[in-house]
Amino acid sequence: MKNRLLLFLALIAFIPFSGYGQEENPFIVYDVPAQNLLKFNRFLINPTFSTAREDKSYVNLLHRNQSVSFDDNNQSYFLSYSGRIGDRSGAGLSVYTQRAGTLSNYGILANYAYGIKLSDKSNFTFGANLSYYNSGFDESRANPIEFDPFLSGFQDSSLLTFQPGFNISYDAFDFGVYAENLFDYNLKTSESLTSFSEKTFSTHLQYTHQFGANRGILEGGRLMPLARVRRVGEEDLVLGGNLILDLPKIGWLQGGYDSFYGASAGVGFNLNQRLSIGYTMEKGLSNNFDNFGLTHEISVAFSFTPNLTEDRVMLEEDYEDSEQYVDASSTDEGKESEESDEITELRKRLAENDAILAELMFRQDSMEQTREKELETRFERVMRMVRQETGGERPDLEEKAESLYYQNNNRPALA
Repeated sequence: MKNRLLLFLALIAFIPFSGYGQEENPFIVYDVPAQNLLKFNRFLINPTFSTAREDKSYVNLLHRNQSVSFDDNNQSYFLSYSGRIGDRSGAGLSVYTQRAGTLSNYGILANYAYGIKLSDKSNFTFGANLSYYNSGFDESRANPIEFDPFLSGFQDSSLLTFQPGFNISYDAFDFGVYAENLFDYNLKTSESLTSFSEKTFSTHLQYTHQFGANRGILEGGRLMPLARVRRVGEEDLVLGGNLILDLPKIGWLQGGYDSFYGASAGVGFNLNQRLSIGYTMEKGLSNNFDNFGLTHEISVAFSFTPNLTEDRVMLEEDYEDSEQYVDASSTDEGKESEESDEITELRKRLAENDAILAELMFRQDSMEQTREKELETRFERVMRMVRQETGGERPDLEEKAESLYYQNNNRPALA
């Protein structure tokens, strides 16, 4: 049984999980193949992808069943949340379990990314993944014929991995670098898992073409080719390329090639505005995997759009302009308030003047009415005198007397 175990540990060195540790405490390090994660869990390709070119948040369940023709093959389960949590920041959180033969690990991974505007067309985003997990020998999968104290003596290891990365966006292009195991530490033995010469680094170049259609299946769609280069320690470079056609109206299509894992093709369907399901198949083309059978990836996701701006970094200048506009508006409002106070004061004074003029006009009218009454009284007295003198027989003299009276008093004769 010991020889079989050692043979198995030697075998898994050629598949995506690497075996480390002393003979009495074997474990596998966190090493998730992320070359096909073009739609969900993109922060596993580069930690900045939880916010860079991301306009949705989602909860995703992912299962990767690798090399199904191989007994006790590698399998991974991820339950993740990822998306933007601010206009310039994104985050992700995953609980996961992995197994490779009789070795397994389970743990939690946290992601955070933040973007800074560099110019009108470019921004810089930095982020990191932090993973804490427990790994060791799984006795329930060993099934020895008889009890073996050697197997029961294995102890689990607690491991910590820190994976920083950055991304530079310029217009529709993205370029970034990712240190996949820059800091990896065994908390049980207080030792680093890898030396600097054994570290894994990857770089990517991505282009995003946004369709301008306002209707039909291309509405809101985009085409995103991605080229990727990985260097695992001092081994040869691993080259890869992927392409995804994302059509929110119906789903997505994707395809890719990785010089280590092989070729892949996938399809996804948006069952409604929230729920999506996807499937990806991968076939090894090199001696590492071509005899181990196909690899299947299945994902189910619940997506939602956060209440944020469409572009958390590129609109930063607009935010500043908005703040300046608010300040200018506040200043204008202050000036308008002062002008309004002056106008109110003028109106008040005009109202007072109008009241004075009205009072004067009323008095003038009263004086005119009094004067007219006096004139009427005098006229009646004069006419009575004329009638007495003429005995009422000379109406022409009465008219002439009336005319002379009003002319002398600057008044028009009565009709």
